[in-house]
Amino acid sequence: MSLADGQQGQQNGVASAASAPFESEVLGDANFTLLYNGTWVLQAYQGVGCPFSDKLQTIWPAIVQEGHVANDTIRFASLDAQQHRAATTVLEVKVFPTIKLIQNGSVFTYRGNLTKAAILDFIAKGYRDLRWYNRLPTTYSLLNKLQLEAYFAVQAIEMYIAKAICRFVNHTPLFCKE
Repeated sequence: MSLADGQQGQQNGVASAASAPFESEVLGDANFTLLYNGTWVLQAYQGVGCPFSDKLQTIWPAIVQEGHVANDTIRFASLDAQQHRAATTVLEVKVFPTIKLIQNGSVFTYRGNLTKAAILDFIAKGYRDLRWYNRLPTTYSLLNKLQLEAYFAVQAIEMYIAKAICRFVNHTPLFCKE
């Protein structure tokens, strides 16, 4: 069944899998090895301070629902990179948010727009057009771990400076949010 077929079935009032709520598996450092079996679509997001991750979080439930309608063998997972750094490092997440399709140990990383249609297209067939993919590693590299820790350290300093600026100028810049 294609994504379009699933959407058409819903419009015609035909009972479909979309009427049942599907949920994304919540992954962490203790259970990320679930990704080694089956076909998964993973979103790795930054829990705090990333507007792009926030945008993906708003459309992710719809992606999960429509993705299940199109192919019920694909499982979906979410990983909060700030909370689960070991899993994030093993999965070689380098930007936020990151979407990866993991199939039989092959990892295809999405590099498109953060729109529901583009992501669903990638899940359905877009990853087949990718010429490059990597294998799911069994352990993390020290370089990836150091990069991730440095990223979060720099981000913490940036957030501290931004909050200080907001306090100093009495919350007038656009980036000052409560």
